Amino acid sequence: MRALSSRVITGPEFALIAWLLTITMVPIWISIRFVATIPIHCLVALLAFIAVTLGGHRIQFHIFDGYLILIVGVAALAVDNINQGMLAEIVVRWIIPYFAIRILAPAAGIQFTVDAISLMLAVVGCLAVIELLLSWHPFVSWTVDWNSKSNEFQTWHQIQTRGGSDRSTWAFGHAIALGGSLSLSIPLIARASFRNTWKIMMFMAVGAGIATSGSRSAMLAAALTAGLTMAYTARQQANRILAILTAAATALLIGPQVLPAFEQWAAGTSAEEQGSAYFRSYLYELYLPKIQWFGRSPDFFNGTALTDSIDSALLYIGVNWGWIITGIIVFPLLVVVVRVLAGRASAPEIALAGQVPLFLTVALLTQYESLIFIFAGLAVQLAKTEHTNSVDAPEPCDIRVDSVSGARSSNTDAVHRYGARR
Repeated sequence: MRALSSRVITGPEFALIAWLLTITMVPIWISIRFVATIPIHCLVALLAFIAVTLGGHRIQFHIFDGYLILIVGVAALAVDNINQGMLAEIVVRWIIPYFAIRILAPAAGIQFTVDAISLMLAVVGCLAVIELLLSWHPFVSWTVDWNSKSNEFQTWHQIQTRGGSDRSTWAFGHAIALGGSLSLSIPLIARASFRNTWKIMMFMAVGAGIATSGSRSAMLAAALTAGLTMAYTARQQANRILAILTAAATALLIGPQVLPAFEQWAAGTSAEEQGSAYFRSYLYELYLPKIQWFGRSPDFFNGTALTDSIDSALLYIGVNWGWIITGIIVFPLLVVVVRVLAGRASAPEIALAGQVPLFLTVALLTQYESLIFIFAGLAVQLAKTEHTNSVDAPEPCDIRVDSVSGARSSNTDAVHRYGARR
């Protein structure tokens, strides 16, 4: 744990840790109302961004920065009195976290950022296990006066159950949001600077935490992400592609034998699970044909409240904004998937590609929504750093799960892969 504990913490590092704590340890309903509802983690992100900027750090522009602003601009053209709440959601919960990590990551150091995020989510995994074993849900009644009657508190503070047993949610308000957030951490743990012993324990904590969520979509996302991460342990791009192709060929060969069992697992064994799977299928049948080319579907139910979500991020965006804006939003994810398959992706890109099962079956819930854009910002920052420090660089993205000494075999390689600390 030397990267996090053996020296004095700098200002940007402290700001990053404080922000991560508000994401992972403070529920989404702790917020303030100023034009739009601003969760505490978004407020802290904004304050951290201002503080680090005043400290002399600047964002090095990347084309995706402008692309994200373009999404907001185009969405503003399609706004009406129903989906205006979602436009505010995009600004507050997408834009602010994205630009916060874009400035905090290089200011605190890319490797420090990767270590901090992976460690924080591993701790959350441990706490989720404790929550389940002890039936201890510390955030159920945690609120302040001005939040106690809010829609988000009323929706997210209750604990979900499955088969008569509680599901862990920790501070994320929903078991699926917890499971999805934990699955994001898998490639970052592999890329962290901790010793292998610590990494193994962190993988176990995250895996156990995902299991306590009881989310089949999160488990599927974790399995996909873990498989891609294992393929990326190969140093050479050609070997990564070979590993991915081998896995795909194996899946095609054994698919017919295991598909019936997988379909049964995905549909669920209990009446509750089967009802959930049927409801998701019903939503696609109901809303997919009603998505317009541009703007909100007039048949979509009242979407002014964030909690009025349907069980698919893709479908929810589609019925609110139409095919054109949905395509603009989804296009970067397609680019990420192509980069992953081409063996050129970074750890955050692998994490985002692994979330596809969740994007298709789960809405962007609570802190998980912001974490998606934090990982997007981190992926952009890694791409920017690698482009800037590409001299004498053998491979753009090496996420080997090896020792610290092996991962830092030379000064040049460390600067190339992790970025210079400012």
